[in-house]
Amino acid sequence: MSFSGDALLFFFVILTLLLDVRFELESLLFFFLILVILQEEKPRKKAKRFLWSLTGINFGNTNS
Repeated sequence: MSFSGDALLFFFVILTLLLDVRFELESLLFFFLILVILQEEKPRKKAKRFLWSLTGINFGNTNS
């Protein structure tokens, strides 16, 4: 099941306005960063690379 970025954004706006859910600024920034990545041409590959880079692991082509 996949959702578009607009649907996810709408969901968070509804949570914030109607249910008075409070989000931390860092959580919102991370959420919007993930939305931008998912809007790219090859989302799975880019999202996987981004999440691995957050952990400090680089599985890319390294010429060492």
